[in-house]
Amino acid sequence: MKKIVILWIAIAIVANARELTIEEASKLRGYNHSFSGKLKQQRAMKRVSKIDRKRAYAIGRSICKSKNLYGKLKMRNQRLFYDLHSKNCSVKVDALDGSIVGVVR
Repeated sequence: MKKIVILWIAIAIVANARELTIEEASKLRGYNHSFSGKLKQQRAMKRVSKIDRKRAYAIGRSICKSKNLYGKLKMRNQRLFYDLHSKNCSVKVDALDGSIVGVVR
């Protein structure tokens, strides 16, 4: 019963996460694989994200209960998120609204 409740809560959280619009996503798609092209893409993703890095790490620390989090800003399937991980926990925090996309312990 407890697992079913946790599953429903996780589904509700993922359903609330906001996706990028087509215009926002097209600006972030880059096919220049040089170092400067990757930097430009990272800067563009940081401009689009509404949650800054410190806030995302604070959310991740509260979920993982760990002070040592490592990660970076990523984009997958029209989702812009911070992929944060420690030794025993991994958290994905939506960069547009601060909701939690996924937790793996």
